[in-house]
Amino acid sequence: MLMFLQLLNVRKTQIKRLPSEITRLERLQILSASRKTEDSCHYRNKQCSCNSEGVTVPKGVENIENIEGLEIVDVKGSTHSTIKHLGKLIRLKYLGLTGLTRENSKEVSNTLQKLSPSLIYLYLGACQKNGTLCWLPTHMGSLQFPRLQTIKLYGHIGTMPEWISNSLTLSVVKLHRTSLQQKNIRTLEGIHSLITLALLDSSYIGDELVFYSGTFRSLQRLELVGLRNLEAVRFQEKAVHRVQEITIKSCRLSLFGKRNLQRLWNACFDSGVKVVD
Repeated sequence: MLMFLQLLNVRKTQIKRLPSEITRLERLQILSASRKTEDSCHYRNKQCSCNSEGVTVPKGVENIENIEGLEIVDVKGSTHSTIKHLGKLIRLKYLGLTGLTRENSKEVSNTLQKLSPSLIYLYLGACQKNGTLCWLPTHMGSLQFPRLQTIKLYGHIGTMPEWISNSLTLSVVKLHRTSLQQKNIRTLEGIHSLITLALLDSSYIGDELVFYSGTFRSLQRLELVGLRNLEAVRFQEKAVHRVQEITIKSCRLSLFGKRNLQRLWNACFDSGVKVVD
């Protein structure tokens, strides 16, 4: 009867490697798998990819040709050929990869390029011990995702890729531990489709974050969580003028310009936030 299985969810288990039998599930459409880990993520009580390690997939994964959702695959523990064969799953709409390193960045980039026309959701996580996202292509011509709506990044990235900052379709950007500065956040200002921006767990390392006048015109939800270096957030007049919800937690900072947020109806601040005006 398993041959008719369409959805398989084994998230946050102790499974490290999926069995080869998984490749026989020709009708499988959604495969969600991850290993449970102890992590300091402030969202660990929610369904969050950032505190999960991936699982390795077996040889022959390309046989699951009807699959539309696959996460979280540990590319560090997978062979180069397996990473390459992921690129044959051209129906994929939802993809999560973790374990990215300098050594496997080329294979991962080639796979993403093949899958980019169909992807709607993408999670990319660096290897927790020595991984980085810095070696991903950054230029617009290197990767293009014409349908991508949600991007989640976990790990140091150095600079914001142009294929993110120049996107015409992204509505959700969530960043974990990316170690970005003000200049990097400014590259996101022109994404007219962006509705949700989440800066989580040291994704931003500057001591001040400014939302400038006339920027983030479509933004409705803003999350600032676990930004230990951040001391001040400033909203200039006519900045994020459509924002309706703001969450600031696990930060100790002063908030300036709240009066400029005329459409704000849900502000969730913890005791570390001091509203100045």
